[in-house]
Amino acid sequence: MPAKDLPRGVSQIVEHVGQKAAPTGNLDWREEDRIKADMMNVPRRWMPVDVHAFQIKCYEVGLTAASTGALVRLLRRIQEGRRLRPHDKGFRFPIAPD
Repeated sequence: MPAKDLPRGVSQIVEHVGQKAAPTGNLDWREEDRIKADMMNVPRRWMPVDVHAFQIKCYEVGLTAASTGALVRLLRRIQEGRRLRPHDKGFRFPIAPD
């Protein structure tokens, strides 16, 4: 599945994270924590996401392999029904789920 097939909200979140990670491509722990919190608080946004398309999008926005791997691991965990433990437990991206 190509990255263009990602839900619009997820694509926008990854683009935002890519902008925050520029120019190094390394994901700041705060941004990773925000994604983690959003995954816990809005699981309907993340459950239908194709892992491969998500990974491609992360690379397209300039994230490093390590940062992309960290986000892919979080996505897989939430899709397996496992809990994530974000620091900012109430955070949600202000984007309506698709």
